[in-house]
Amino acid sequence: MALRCRYCPHCDTERNTKVIRRRETYPVRGEDIVVEARIALCTFCGEEILDEGLDSLNLKNAYDVYRTKHGILSPEDIVRLRKEYGLSQRALARLLSWGEATISRYETGALPDTAHNLVLKSLRNPQVMQYYFNANQVALTPRERERLERRLWEVRSQSLLEDLHDLLETNISQRPSILNGFRAFDINRLAHMTIYFAKRMKLWKTMLMKLLFYSDFNHFDRYALSISGGIYARLPRGPALDKYQYILGLMEDEGYIEIREEPIGRFEGEVIYPLT
Repeated sequence: MALRCRYCPHCDTERNTKVIRRRETYPVRGEDIVVEARIALCTFCGEEILDEGLDSLNLKNAYDVYRTKHGILSPEDIVRLRKEYGLSQRALARLLSWGEATISRYETGALPDTAHNLVLKSLRNPQVMQYYFNANQVALTPRERERLERRLWEVRSQSLLEDLHDLLETNISQRPSILNGFRAFDINRLAHMTIYFAKRMKLWKTMLMKLLFYSDFNHFDRYALSISGGIYARLPRGPALDKYQYILGLMEDEGYIEIREEPIGRFEGEVIYPLT
């Protein structure tokens, strides 16, 4: 290990020192936390030498162990949470009716108290942040209000996409089986099949369901494998993708297609247009 020159109070002169690792106990909020600490020793007399940098690192490690043990957010977690909503330290503190220096202290290593930690963890849920925004938005500047309102809308939209993904994964078999033509469902394959048809005709939604069905079943008939892995349901107007409303909505939200309502005689129907 590389040696470093430090002042040794026992030798009363500058000496080379080495850093060793040793299990040490640090008190954190009345609880003894054991960590593998880094200790500086004088290579001449063998005595321990105070090193503020190593002591700070050891204390930080003890805090990190305490945080993990008690589910307390780390400074990095708090910074990430705050930036997710586009808030400054002061703006977040004002929104929560805390002292303006509070968030700064937590982001530079101070341990949040139990109540503050619970509030910060709950803000991961956009609905909780929306509650604080509705209750205390007057504490923000107009620019801060506009930015937070926009971010809340974006986060809710992203959450909707994630919920749709979860719904599809829960309700559509992901394991190859006879139901999906021995191919796990692939939303990207299905989207490109849809785009292929939409580029070649005016693609009504009902027509799309038939084309997808015939394509997957024809491919399965030839090669014992479907194209998309979609599962089809027997509906009154013929076969259609199971959960097709969610699947089409997901493809539209992810920018593959656009669905427009257009007249067809005395009625209206939905037409699929490709976006890529």
